Amino acid sequence: MRVEEAESLVKQQQTVKDEAIGPNHELHNLVDGLDESMLLQWKSLAEIAKGKCCFWRFVLLQLTILQANILSDETGKENKEIEALVDEASKLVGSSHKKNSNYYSTYTIRYFLKKQEDGSWKLCEGDVEIQS
Repeated sequence: MRVEEAESLVKQQQTVKDEAIGPNHELHNLVDGLDESMLLQWKSLAEIAKGKCCFWRFVLLQLTILQANILSDETGKENKEIEALVDEASKLVGSSHKKNSNYYSTYTIRYFLKKQEDGSWKLCEGDVEIQS
């Protein structure tokens, strides 16, 4: 898989995340790029933020693709694995809880993507390792 394609897929996930837990709580967009455990995780976070009348503002500061592979599962279906180094900052807006309302984080994430019936790709799992 080309690095540019992997970068585009990761940025798509970042955009979907931003829209879901952002000021407009666009939960319906989550199904466009996420599935399985990733969909459940981000849907839950977005619903909690919406229920508390708050939202997150994310800024992707830097994205570096470390690895991008095409894999086959036991049935021969094509999957993708992307490992990326992400620098992001965020701010919690509208919450009365001021502790930890801002953060800057650098982390490595390994995404697992599955090809859908229509030929599109959805992020299904993510494994995060915070950099120290």
